[in-house]
Amino acid sequence: MFVPILFFLISINIYSQSHSEKIYQMLWAGFDIKQTSQLLSASQKGVGGIQIIWGSYSLKDTREVIKKVYSSSNIRPFIAIDYEGGSVYIHQTHGLLNLPSNMALGVAGDCENTTTMFYLLGLELKKAGINAVFAPTLDVNTEKNNPIINVRAFGSDKETVTKMANSVIDGFRAAKIINVVKHFPGHGMTDSDSHLITPVVNTPSSELYETHIYPFKKIIENNKTDIVMLSHIIYKNIDSKNPASLSPEIIKILRKDLNFKGIILTDSMDMKAITGKYNVEDAAVTAIKNGVDMILIGRNNMDKIKNAIMNALKKGEISSERIEESYKRIIDIKNKYRLSEFKIENNEFDIAYKQIASDISRKSIKIVKGKPVNLTKNKIKMIFFVPQRFSKESLIIYEKMKRNGLDVDFTLLSSDKINSVEILNNSNFDTLIIANYSWPKMSEKRFKNIIKISQKFNKKIFINLLNPVDSQKINNYFDSIIETYGINEYSANAVANELREAGGEK
Repeated sequence: MFVPILFFLISINIYSQSHSEKIYQMLWAGFDIKQTSQLLSASQKGVGGIQIIWGSYSLKDTREVIKKVYSSSNIRPFIAIDYEGGSVYIHQTHGLLNLPSNMALGVAGDCENTTTMFYLLGLELKKAGINAVFAPTLDVNTEKNNPIINVRAFGSDKETVTKMANSVIDGFRAAKIINVVKHFPGHGMTDSDSHLITPVVNTPSSELYETHIYPFKKIIENNKTDIVMLSHIIYKNIDSKNPASLSPEIIKILRKDLNFKGIILTDSMDMKAITGKYNVEDAAVTAIKNGVDMILIGRNNMDKIKNAIMNALKKGEISSERIEESYKRIIDIKNKYRLSEFKIENNEFDIAYKQIASDISRKSIKIVKGKPVNLTKNKIKMIFFVPQRFSKESLIIYEKMKRNGLDVDFTLLSSDKINSVEILNNSNFDTLIIANYSWPKMSEKRFKNIIKISQKFNKKIFINLLNPVDSQKINNYFDSIIETYGINEYSANAVANELREAGGEK
């Protein structure tokens, strides 16, 4: 009888929290790992979730701070990162393994290897003490000029998105990592970025249900997620006034139409979609009042938001039943995943992971125009247009070509300011290879510079390191175009292998 009685006492302790403590559980706050004192303060106050935001730190840094968070908390928080690959994550930010973009996974279409890979990635997260992940993205990227989703989506087809999301979730779940699917009811149809403005879309309700809500519906039907993140988009044909994160109509779709019983979480309240239009504290109160369970507050003041919700409760704007309802969902899901027993584990599996990631990357490389010419007798100029944070991975392409005996020189550019004469260095190059990484898409200035440089060469290859739209833009000016849908060491090696085979070495 000892264990059941002990569990009963723990349950009584959890459920007898004050309203103030329960409201803290409804907040998911964002911090850098180096903000140790703020992290521990939030944990001691009983914050329900912590998002580890980008920064330059090692896995050891991450693990040591999270250990302190766990030991300082009464009710352990969800601890999550954005772990998608592509434009959203690079391994330097948390000291974790790099991974292919979602679109690369969709193109490869290898469900079995994807599940295995994300199981291994889940074990990697446990090495750092991370118990949750803001992934996968269930957005169907139907707008080719989408500035924020793009390669973060598995594709533009709802079945591909659903299939690959299932594989990712199965992997994370096998490792006992909590997944947060996003951005309900879909962010793939917009041509604007909710980090910068509040997007408004006129997508017909029928299309929204048939295409964009479809992956969420299937994942929820199959009990594959316990947390859904809402977008900050206004869907005019459902609720013309409120973004999804504040909309009672959108929440009704989740609860009534999709019968979702888990936690509803907002996207980050420090995005311009909210801060540019609303007072953050008022927006948080509105979200809770309309049925949201947890507020992702980003870098906003946690105590101010908690106090605003508390004041709304005292004034009767939010009922105590509304607080109890959300609090119970949060505690039930933490108990379901046994967060109180979550252990930081030291798993060694890098070789297996790299083999799978390499295989998926090879399958995702796509030649969309003209097989690359034989390069063995050519004098090659490579120009990399990539941001500094992806330069190391990008240069793997050059390094491997050099090791393969090709006569190649390179220039690395992290901006659109170039001197074409200086770059070409008056050398007698006959083949040009441009490797371009543009987010969200190629600027007009870069486009004109690339065309200007390309005119000096007889043979031209374009390696598109991210957005497929750039390939369409550049199509008429290059003999060969290769898509990678993101850049990491695995996709870089896969591209270099394509070029090696063009050089006649099998």
